[in-house]
Amino acid sequence: MLLIDGSGSMWARFEADKRAKIDAVRERLTSVVQTAGPGAIGVTSFGHRRRGDCSDVEVVVSLDDSATPAQSDAAPAPETGDGAAPAAAPSAAHAATLAAIAKLDPRGKGPLAAGLRAAMAAIGTRRPASIIAISDGVDNCQQDACVTASELAQTFPGIAVHTVAVGVDRALQAKLSCVAAATGGTFLAANDSAEVDTAIDKAAQLAMLSREAAAPSNVAAPAARKTLPGGDTLSAKLSLTNDGKPLSVPAHWRIFSPGATSPLAERDASELSWRLEPGSYDIEARIDRASVRQTITIEPDAATIVVLPLNAAHLKVVARSASGVEPTTSSIIQLVSSSPAGAEQPAMTTIVQHGPLDVFVPPGDYTVSVRSGVAQKTEQLSLAAGTEKTLDMVLQSGSLELTAGASENSPPIDDVVFAIQADDPESATGRRDVARSRAVPARLTLPAGTYYVSAQSALGEVRQRIAVGAGEVVRQRLILPLAPVTVSARIAGHAATASHGLVYRIAELDGEKREILRSLRPSLAVKLSPGRYRVSAHLDAHHIVSSQDVAIDGASPVDIVIDVAAAEITLQSDAARSGDVQWDVRDSADRPVWHTAATEPKLLLAPGRYTVHLDTREGRKSAAFEVNSGEQRLIQLGSAAMP
Repeated sequence: MLLIDGSGSMWARFEADKRAKIDAVRERLTSVVQTAGPGAIGVTSFGHRRRGDCSDVEVVVSLDDSATPAQSDAAPAPETGDGAAPAAAPSAAHAATLAAIAKLDPRGKGPLAAGLRAAMAAIGTRRPASIIAISDGVDNCQQDACVTASELAQTFPGIAVHTVAVGVDRALQAKLSCVAAATGGTFLAANDSAEVDTAIDKAAQLAMLSREAAAPSNVAAPAARKTLPGGDTLSAKLSLTNDGKPLSVPAHWRIFSPGATSPLAERDASELSWRLEPGSYDIEARIDRASVRQTITIEPDAATIVVLPLNAAHLKVVARSASGVEPTTSSIIQLVSSSPAGAEQPAMTTIVQHGPLDVFVPPGDYTVSVRSGVAQKTEQLSLAAGTEKTLDMVLQSGSLELTAGASENSPPIDDVVFAIQADDPESATGRRDVARSRAVPARLTLPAGTYYVSAQSALGEVRQRIAVGAGEVVRQRLILPLAPVTVSARIAGHAATASHGLVYRIAELDGEKREILRSLRPSLAVKLSPGRYRVSAHLDAHHIVSSQDVAIDGASPVDIVIDVAAAEITLQSDAARSGDVQWDVRDSADRPVWHTAATEPKLLLAPGRYTVHLDTREGRKSAAFEVNSGEQRLIQLGSAAMP
């Protein structure tokens, strides 16, 4: 029975050759069916008729409708001349199967589990029988295909499901390989059109072997097969232990000459099939951290079928925020071997992000750690060879999503730091820092509990107490009530410009009394939370500072104009020549205020009395003067000839 995925995603194209998945599958199945020998080949599909319908499953061609005449009833086929059995021509029933394959038009959901039930039921008690299941994803109709396959293996024993995963991510392949494992079939992964051909051919060979192995005794047996289908002389599978069932998990295989270190060949597959000349070989296989190397002998005129024991354990770790919820996709799972020093297996660490962890490991003691955000959990376990264990790690955590704004409906503030604290009796302050974030929004995974959350920006701060429950997603907007504030300055009676080099500074007058803002613009538009502030205009190059204290109450606009008391002064002297002059201005306490080597400098001075000194090669000239705010003064020092 061919079980073909008819979901809409089968129209997706492979990156390598831009072919649609369904086209690659259709073409190869057509070739396989056209060359198939006698026997019934049915077709079951799902998702091929209706969009969004999880009940869209149909046995398109039943086994009764597709049964072919017995080989003995057909006209004898001509000999090929090499002693091989003649190829059977497609029957009319095969033509019906081919027509059904050609008409498949993927369009709907992917109820794989329901498709398996329909295919098994269509086979019923017929034996030998097998299913070739071709799918490009896991069941997306809230059914567990792994559980379904295990149940069907009990209800319909003896039906192997050979599973072909078409373009399925490695992280999801376990949800398909389990179908093959539960029913004694083989799992095959295909990531491009060429691999689709190989995988479908292999599945067809395995199905054909199943039929030939159970051929009825009253039918003449074909000549002894010297090789496996396709001319291979070796078929190797893996198991966890010597007496374990074969695994249907992709492995990395390598073939060596005995004792050699460089491989003759290597391949990634759940089962190794290869054509080898008679002789001895070392076969090595590795899945994750588990590996095996064994010497085998290929005999003349016989196929060699072996199952190599990995002497390993299979561990799956799933992280959940709370019992009964879907596994979290934000977790980091770490597996560390904790076997004592001197153990046969070296220390190892395996880390997977966005879980779950699905890994084969040597037997031993291990530590499993799961972390999602600041929530974490650790467990110790011992794994014996042959163990298949699924570990459910429940973090008892929740998610907190934070934004901050001036109101519930305002745009979020993007320059904000969120700080999370929790109670801690052993801390000097009674609380401890849990997490900080500058992201907008801030998404945090936290152990279930109550937290003290603050949103702090350069413009203000707000605090709130928030409870987070296990499995909950809490979304909270922290309100920072901000008032629009405009700041401008007048210097010496004129509006400030960029050429003045003005610097605005805003500092809190309450709390930490910290400076919260600094700007070089000639005017400033900001938003401030309620409180008292000191707004200062600095002319640092001229040692002039003017400040104004302001109280922000509510969200009403505030307009601040700072009057910078200053006079505009120009210094001149006939004795000043470029490269041969030094001006020095001092206040009434003889403290230096300004210094320059310009020949005719211009400067701003705060109101008061000053002395200016001019040093040239001819000597020093000085003058005292007084200025008032808003004045424009020209201070001239006599020439060198003046007394």
